[in-house]
Amino acid sequence: MTSIIRFEAISGVGDSPPSYLLQVDEFRFLLDCGLDEMFSETYIKQLAKHVKQIDAVLISHPDAHHLGCLPYLVGKCGLNCEVYATTPVYLMGQMFMYDLYQSRHNYENFDLFTLDDVDAAFDRVIQVKYNQTIALKGKGQGLTITPLAAGHMIGGTIWRIVKDGEEDIVYAIDFNHKKERHLNGCVLESISRPSLLITDAFNANYVQERRRKRDELLITSIMATLQSGGNVLIAVDTAGRVLELAHMLEQWWRNQDSGLMTYSLVLLNNFSYNVIEFAKSLVEWMSDKLMRSFEAQRNNPFQFKHLQLCHKYGDLERILEPRVVLASQPDLECGYSRDLFFNWSTNPKNCIILTQRCSVGTLAHQLMNSQKGRLITLEIKQRVPLNGLELEEYRRQENLKKSKMNATNEASGVGESDSDSDENNESEEEDEGMEVDDGLNKSPVSSGSFAASSGTSHAMHAHSSVVKHDLMMPNKEGKVKGGGFFKQAKKSYPMFPAPERKIKWDEYGETIRPEDYVIFDVVGANTAQTGEEENKENVKKDGAEEATPETQEVPTKCVVNVQTFNIHANVQYIDFEGRSDGASIQKIISMLKPRRLILVRGSEEATESMAKYCRDFVSDKIFIPKLFETVDATTESHIYQVKLKDSLVSSLSFAEAKDGAELSWVEAEIEMTQIESLLPQKESEKVDDPSREGQPSDDSAAPGGRELLPTLRQLPANQIPSHPTIFVNELKLSDFKQVLMKSGIQAEFSGGVLYCNNQVEVRRSEFGRIHLEGTLSEDYYKRCGYTGWISMKHTDDGKALMMKDDGTVFRPVDHKVWSTSVRLKDMDDTGVTVQVLSTVPVMFSYWAKPNDTAYLCRLLNNHLAGVVRSTPSRFVGLGTIPLQSTTLAIEEMRRCKNDLKLNGVIIGSHVNELGLDDPMFDPIWKTAEELNFPIFIHPWDMQMSGRFSKYWLPYIVGMPAETTAAVLAMIFSGVLERFPKLRIALAHGSGMLPYIMGRAEHGFHVYPADFKANPFPPSKYTTQIYCDSLVHSEGALNLALNHFGEDSIFLGSDYPFLLGEHRPGLMIEKSMHLSDGLKKKLLSENVCKFLDIDINRYSANRSSERDRKMLSKFKYVFMFCNTLIIGSSIFGFIWGNINYAEYWDVNGSFIGGQLATICVGFIIFGLMGLYASYKNNYHVMTSYAVFVLMSILLRVVTWLLAFFHNFPLKTWYYVCLTFEMLILVLAALVMHNIKQNHPEQS
Repeated sequence: MTSIIRFEAISGVGDSPPSYLLQVDEFRFLLDCGLDEMFSETYIKQLAKHVKQIDAVLISHPDAHHLGCLPYLVGKCGLNCEVYATTPVYLMGQMFMYDLYQSRHNYENFDLFTLDDVDAAFDRVIQVKYNQTIALKGKGQGLTITPLAAGHMIGGTIWRIVKDGEEDIVYAIDFNHKKERHLNGCVLESISRPSLLITDAFNANYVQERRRKRDELLITSIMATLQSGGNVLIAVDTAGRVLELAHMLEQWWRNQDSGLMTYSLVLLNNFSYNVIEFAKSLVEWMSDKLMRSFEAQRNNPFQFKHLQLCHKYGDLERILEPRVVLASQPDLECGYSRDLFFNWSTNPKNCIILTQRCSVGTLAHQLMNSQKGRLITLEIKQRVPLNGLELEEYRRQENLKKSKMNATNEASGVGESDSDSDENNESEEEDEGMEVDDGLNKSPVSSGSFAASSGTSHAMHAHSSVVKHDLMMPNKEGKVKGGGFFKQAKKSYPMFPAPERKIKWDEYGETIRPEDYVIFDVVGANTAQTGEEENKENVKKDGAEEATPETQEVPTKCVVNVQTFNIHANVQYIDFEGRSDGASIQKIISMLKPRRLILVRGSEEATESMAKYCRDFVSDKIFIPKLFETVDATTESHIYQVKLKDSLVSSLSFAEAKDGAELSWVEAEIEMTQIESLLPQKESEKVDDPSREGQPSDDSAAPGGRELLPTLRQLPANQIPSHPTIFVNELKLSDFKQVLMKSGIQAEFSGGVLYCNNQVEVRRSEFGRIHLEGTLSEDYYKRCGYTGWISMKHTDDGKALMMKDDGTVFRPVDHKVWSTSVRLKDMDDTGVTVQVLSTVPVMFSYWAKPNDTAYLCRLLNNHLAGVVRSTPSRFVGLGTIPLQSTTLAIEEMRRCKNDLKLNGVIIGSHVNELGLDDPMFDPIWKTAEELNFPIFIHPWDMQMSGRFSKYWLPYIVGMPAETTAAVLAMIFSGVLERFPKLRIALAHGSGMLPYIMGRAEHGFHVYPADFKANPFPPSKYTTQIYCDSLVHSEGALNLALNHFGEDSIFLGSDYPFLLGEHRPGLMIEKSMHLSDGLKKKLLSENVCKFLDIDINRYSANRSSERDRKMLSKFKYVFMFCNTLIIGSSIFGFIWGNINYAEYWDVNGSFIGGQLATICVGFIIFGLMGLYASYKNNYHVMTSYAVFVLMSILLRVVTWLLAFFHNFPLKTWYYVCLTFEMLILVLAALVMHNIKQNHPEQS
């Protein structure tokens, strides 16, 4: 059943981050929930309004641009549905959000979400793997989601959503089809014709630099800057695209010829160590090249030797200059990249490299459009410690809080502390005048895999060392989550220190102890794990290591300064975004051929350009949603959702149909509580009109955020209309005949079969099934109800395409496959007297339902028998049988033998997973033995994919291998022993059997336990097997003769396919090693013995090759003579009319009458002769000969009259008489040629 599909763009239009609401029937997906650099309040509020509607969240990439709002939705809005993401997105996504929070918190009072919100959000994430299909439950019953590789970032995902195997929705944004150093490309080629494709047009008009040129530009800029003594800042993200750059730069630094080892290479962000450790554990998600290197050498590609990890600015200061620093964030709005920009942008020696395009209004966007030497004014935000009067005021307020808390505790006791919440609110209100941080900035620890290192900050250790108690009290670290049943007093210490440790297990059931992973020194840890020397020469050495004094925690505040910078540093943009360009996206969409397309996220020009291309080459069903607009992408144009009232349901009268289905008429009217439209939505219309400052109205929304559905209310009894009778259950042919007759279709019974318009037969099987039989066409395939069939698509040039019903081409063919006249002409040209016809192997259709294949076999065999009957002197037929059903196969085999008078059957080398040795085929062998009916075995259904997908290997290697496997299975299983009179023949010289017979014989003797089914060696049956001569090599033919004998090989051609013998029998005829008697056996006698036909039936009417060639020459001479007759006669008319006008009077001159008769007669004869010889028309040629004979008789009468009247005749008269006699002889020879080689024309 078709599902209702609606799509709303909450964000992700233009340059905004992607966030979309996809509704499939009643289930709503949130596709990404990105956060822009400016933290747009309009978008965040709009997204929060939909929280109660969301049933599942699908995250595509780990950066804040795709999941930045997730902590806010979970922590602040109460989102409690399941979140699906791949393992790398889960791990790296935490790093992105931790770093974003820390970077913002270091400069300003950031309150959109907290670190606890980040932890809570990722606790809801369900980790999945690529190509893992997850079946949803509850409201999502029937829905499955599958993540596919996107290629943009590690773990990046293209989501495939399928509803009941019908609706196939693909959400693919920010994908990359190109392979990179650390990632493979996307896998969109595995998807074909989805119902709906959701993709972005961000890069529709973008032209990328080639990878080599881009890398050369980067290394050139780095080398030039370092050699001039400057520093290089590369603005990167936290844990996504930075991996590609880090891996590439590490490889350059390891190259001794590059000269880069003397310079410092640094990765600077708040969680650089965690990012790299996670990357080391995610090698299986990376490119095949890195995987092979890791598996072969156990060399982790992210075990860096030269890249130094820093967590704070002080760590960077200890590293020698000049240096290359990879710093987050890429937009330069916060983080260490902004700090370094402030410090380095004024020095002309330095270089600042931007790797991503950022939103309008960000510092990175301004720099991309600025010039060197330009003045730029910026706000500088920083967090500074309190001092002087501010510090005294802060301490005074803290002391005041303590005094109030102590007084409250003494007055009411711990048990009466329920008013603390009010006091806390009051104290918080008092402190609103000064926003102060108490110095302990809570920092996160990675999710159970690695603890934060000492290089991160002292605050991280303070956070990680907190001990949980059964009753938690507020302490200096601020408000702490948790607590017991009772509310706690202020400024109390943790009570009842009985920590409840949370135990975690890995996938193998081993207990995870977080303390086992704690690393207290970044540099020391790296050195200990790698066993390699770090770039210690690039670290400043001031003699003895200075002891870091323990700094007392000091409260801080945020200050903002405005400064003007004169940018003298070299600012460049080098594209390391890792997205497909516009041309590639167009090709990929053309390959997918989606039925419907939604284009999101892109400039207006880019989106319109992509839409125009898709309308021209892909589909006209294209949606371009605007912000907060809902589009209806339902496949069907008229499909609605309604609710039935209980009273209506109870009044329905259900009738049970087959297979447990129940049907009922519903008489009701629509009842709407609010004004809603049920008209199908046009693609250009909006469902929701924005109002209230860009916010969509909620007039059609029910309480709780759900959309109201129309209700069906029962009609009064007097308004219920009558209904025509419909048929649901078992069909009675007698009743069906009456229905057909009323519809104007002539239907008559004959022998229990209903014949309709003499074209279609309707019959009931013994199992009660109704069978329809007619001509082979697309309608036949539609009746089967499933796909996989082959049909023919003809063109105007005598060629056709054998098409699969999914629209793909199986193989091109020409009229030689179906045209009898073309086939006969080729037989004449190549000297073939008789052809044995059979169906193309792909039509065996053993994969289909037995009854459907049986019907197809009947159609094919009927047609084949008709061709043989039309030309019995030139064709012999082999039928085909439904081998997957023993009963139906035997039935069709008997029909081929007794009714259709065919000479044998052709079968495939296996039936699905069953070989021909399976016992289920024994009744078929027995029947063939009883009927004395030969069986020709042809290979089919070879391996076509993988390494066999090129060089025609399935046909060159696969077919001989299939034949060999089939016949050896029959030999080893004892089929030929149990049925000694069974005649089988093998295609293509029996495959590889003659060559490997010795190996098969040896295997039979050395593994006797595996060959108990037949006690006799395979060599016993070589003389019982026939094969054809289609081996294309005289040596191979000699080998086959040695194994099978002279009486078991016959001519094979594989006509009309290119791998066949283009001139059948030529190799045999030209062989110097074969006697004339053996050649005769191979060319004709052996096949007649195999098919049990009389060779004299064909040889009596067949002239020798020499005679046939001679007759062909006579035919061309005859055509030349007729052409000469026509030309000379026309010339005679003109010449006689000019020079002998007095003799041209037919009425007045005897001679004139003769001249007219000669000219007109010769023109008629010439035209008839040309037509008859060219078309091989025996009847026209007979008429031609009669007219020539009459002309000769007329001339004889004329000669007699002239003789008796003593009238002298001219010489030309005798010449014409002789020429006519010659023409008569040639006509007789051509008639003989037509009768022999084209009997159907006679």
